[in-house]
Amino acid sequence: MSLKEYHKKAIPELQSAERLAKSLEPWRYSVPKGPVLETGAGTGHFTKYLLKIFPERAITIDDNSERMIAHHREKFGDRQNINWVVRDIEEDLPEEQSLAMICGNHTVHKFRNPAIALENLAKSLRIDGLMLMAFPGEDSFKEWRSSCLDLGIPYTGRPLPETEPLVIHLSMGPVQVDFYEDQSKVYFNSFSDFLNHCRNGGFAVEKDERQLTPEEIELLNEHWKETREGEIGITYHNVFLALKRIGE
Repeated sequence: MSLKEYHKKAIPELQSAERLAKSLEPWRYSVPKGPVLETGAGTGHFTKYLLKIFPERAITIDDNSERMIAHHREKFGDRQNINWVVRDIEEDLPEEQSLAMICGNHTVHKFRNPAIALENLAKSLRIDGLMLMAFPGEDSFKEWRSSCLDLGIPYTGRPLPETEPLVIHLSMGPVQVDFYEDQSKVYFNSFSDFLNHCRNGGFAVEKDERQLTPEEIELLNEHWKETREGEIGITYHNVFLALKRIGE
């Protein structure tokens, strides 16, 4: 699937980007002076809002996928205030206290260690700097879990960030932490369509050590209870996380 096609079908990412932008709007005038980082650029769902809110700020867009960055550069290449970087943000961190704001839409769940990654990223914030993140949390995809249980086949999904331990960990640092959680349902043509959507977006949703067989995927499709006009419904546990740096 081309990234342009994926972008059109990326409903979870689109919905999250819209809501993340609304959560940022009240903060726009309280973010200190300085550059902004969007980590995990994807296909740019959130970037278009970020550019409207901060049209004059220096913005760095990063992603660990050269393909994603190339697509993003093609899409927003006419903007003079954007700098693109291909990097693994968990390994190649920005300079400490160099950023006014860090944001990421549907990115945190892709980190190998979300708590440590966000703790380290927070060190890049200037005093009074803000970090806003939106991502699917640990209670996502419950229909997948329950269907596997009913069928007696293993649940092969990767663990997703647990909100409470994440917030407790981050609260031990020099930041104020706030969060909001809710749920939404997204419909896909089939379970295979959902798996492919995750892969095309750069998230290997299944564990490396065990993945579903084609036969098991077919069983899941046939067994799925949450349907609408032939499409299967999958619940996303939406987590919106806000950090403000208040000290050294």
